[in-house]
Amino acid sequence: MAQSVYEEISKPMTFEDILKCIIRKFNMEVKSVYKYKMAERMLRSYVEYLYDTGKVDTIIDNCFIKYVRK
Repeated sequence: MAQSVYEEISKPMTFEDILKCIIRKFNMEVKSVYKYKMAERMLRSYVEYLYDTGKVDTIIDNCFIKYVRK
């Protein structure tokens, strides 16, 4: 799953941009705040793992934190 997340980061992206791509890629039905929050928590673990292992870095772009591949 972390590799799938990594592959979606094709350009500088906010966490929400990545989340939107993953929801679409896996055809997740997110029709409630509860499901959105669950998807958000799941994805956050993978993005933090990618950051901790040095595969992605963060930048500030137009006042937003964005993730970029290294």
